[in-house]
Amino acid sequence: YLPHILCGKESSLSTVAAVLKEEHEYRLTPEGRNTDHILLTIGIPTHDRGNLLLKRLENLQNFPYDAEIEFAISKHGTHFYQDDYKKVNQINDARIHYIGYDEELAMPENWRNVVKIAHGKFVMLVSDEDDVIVDAIEHYLRFLNDHPQLGVVRPRTRVQYQSLTQDIYCKKGKDAFLGGFLQQNYLSGVIYNKKTFELANLDFWDRNYGKNAFYYLYPHMWWQVILSFEADYAFDSKILISEGESVWKEETKRYCEEDDIEDAKAHGRSDDSSEIIGIVSTYEARISQFCGCVELIKVFSQFDEELRSEALNMLIEKTLYLMEMVLFNYHYKVENFPESVIQLVNEAQVAIDELSIGTEYKRLLLQKIKMLVQKAEDDLAML
Repeated sequence: YLPHILCGKESSLSTVAAVLKEEHEYRLTPEGRNTDHILLTIGIPTHDRGNLLLKRLENLQNFPYDAEIEFAISKHGTHFYQDDYKKVNQINDARIHYIGYDEELAMPENWRNVVKIAHGKFVMLVSDEDDVIVDAIEHYLRFLNDHPQLGVVRPRTRVQYQSLTQDIYCKKGKDAFLGGFLQQNYLSGVIYNKKTFELANLDFWDRNYGKNAFYYLYPHMWWQVILSFEADYAFDSKILISEGESVWKEETKRYCEEDDIEDAKAHGRSDDSSEIIGIVSTYEARISQFCGCVELIKVFSQFDEELRSEALNMLIEKTLYLMEMVLFNYHYKVENFPESVIQLVNEAQVAIDELSIGTEYKRLLLQKIKMLVQKAEDDLAML
């Protein structure tokens, strides 16, 4: 790696800086590129958003690093902005590693493709809507280099994880599981240890639970569970990601204009362009996702009652939180909210039996359910 902090007499520094600049520029050419020691791959999975990808690359090209990083891109889809994708191959920056698939892939498959083609020891997945903050990269490169035992890192972001104001380090096992369970709903910015990721047998879950309502939409949230028992987990409070404006409404309208309703649904978007929330956020969808997650917990934690109980407790709380969020933010079907809460309670009680949770934990969970229902009723009364 080239030095980025120079000390010495001012008369000498300008000469050294010029040499380093020349070397850096050489390393951005195919002849000067070396991928043997990449520490961090900044990976962008993208679909029908070539225009956004070009904007992200404009930002990434300003990074002063070369041998430390790469930009791995896996593109799929054939509908929109295909000419913009072609322009990626014309950019003179050897740090860009671009693979284009002219077919429709499932979201998890394309995310996995990014990790597969990455050369870095760690891989950060970033939405093509979001920018990586240049000034934060030095901090994270140092952090990752000092902690090769990490399996997952959740960096702070400007919006989705703005409340992440403390650094937290969790050792692998239950500590990492409880620290990170259901905390990865927004994929952008999450950093994976490539070797740990590839050795975690995630293919098993893709193969057997690809149609599970929870796993299909949020496989990365379950990957975190698996990786928690393989390596350490960390939250870092240094802001690394600046989220851009969501474009899903505009995308939904385009898909509907093309009569491609199935593609819109497959990517978690409403099939009605006038709908203000995606179909994945409705009460009905959240309850379906709840049941899907219960199925995964049952398979994963069949020999650990405490883990099953903790996971179910967190899942109940998270699901009700998401339902309340769409209620308050969008006033979505206010009249149906009480009935939906009752349905969630019924599914939670079924889950307690399905997970074979014993008397002590069952009593605590039922108390928690009662408290959450009361909170939901109180919150509804405030509308």
